[in-house]
Amino acid sequence: MGRGLTINTNDKQKEMMNKKRLNGKRFILMLCLIGCQGMMAQTFHTGFLKKAYTQLDIASYANEVKTGTSILHMNNRPIVVRTNDKGEVEHIGIQLFSTEMQELMPSPIYDCLEQMLLDHVYHINDNTLPREHLTFEKGSWNDMLKVVPTDECQIENQNDKYYVVRWLRDGTAWLSLRCPVNYELLAGSTRREMEQIFVRDLKAHQPATDVARQIDPSIPLAEVNLSLSLYGNHKEYMTMNLTQLVSYCQSVGCKTQLVTDKPEGEPNSALLYLRNQASGYSHLLHLKGKRITDPTDTTPMSGRLFLFIPINNVEELFATPPAKSNPKRF
Repeated sequence: MGRGLTINTNDKQKEMMNKKRLNGKRFILMLCLIGCQGMMAQTFHTGFLKKAYTQLDIASYANEVKTGTSILHMNNRPIVVRTNDKGEVEHIGIQLFSTEMQELMPSPIYDCLEQMLLDHVYHINDNTLPREHLTFEKGSWNDMLKVVPTDECQIENQNDKYYVVRWLRDGTAWLSLRCPVNYELLAGSTRREMEQIFVRDLKAHQPATDVARQIDPSIPLAEVNLSLSLYGNHKEYMTMNLTQLVSYCQSVGCKTQLVTDKPEGEPNSALLYLRNQASGYSHLLHLKGKRITDPTDTTPMSGRLFLFIPINNVEELFATPPAKSNPKRF
């Protein structure tokens, strides 16, 4: 009698149970991935954006929001939502400007006006975006709601004090407004919140391998022990190569300038001025260390960093001749 194939029913049941467990684990993993993606899409650059996202129920448009710029249509209005590759929401506003214009002429005024208009219509957050700082030379908020992104538009920076934005028809302005170059106003945020974002993003910043070649060779790129003086007399301490700080600041639009002839007359002291002219603020780093005058020195420098100083408050440090005989200290 030949030997037949015997199937153990217990083994078969175990195999089926294992398959069910595996499928269950896959299902749970899929839910976790979906949940993680949702959580990533719900991180926000500012508190205003978080409130706008919730109040407008943008989560219900999840299928339409992608990395980069998305346009959602709510109540016959184009709502622009911009997210970065980390899933953080960087901007929500009523669209006024085309993507092409923003790429050709980068400026912080675009996000500022789009968010202000959003706040005017939906009252996202009282006093966070002080709309009274805008002065209409022609037209009003209601006229701004008639703007379409393809309208002809001119933007003028007047001596780093005001942005003048004009919308034209047949070469004539039909809507015109002035907005002060104020970094909190332009960012739709507060100094405290901006400092927190600065510290977070600075720590996470990874400079490109060849970035040092693009930095002014007069800047002593070496290790520095940083002390940050923050809003409310708070202190933050960190150690990094100066390349990381300069690279991060330049990535967000700052220009750098090293001044060695003013800080307290000390030969081993310098001021590193990081100026974001378009946004109306400066960062100021008071550096100390032998590396400033001796490129071969390997001793870490020390630095005290002051963030988000209005540009006009530090212009006297770089006047020629000096505006005052005793330059202001930081």
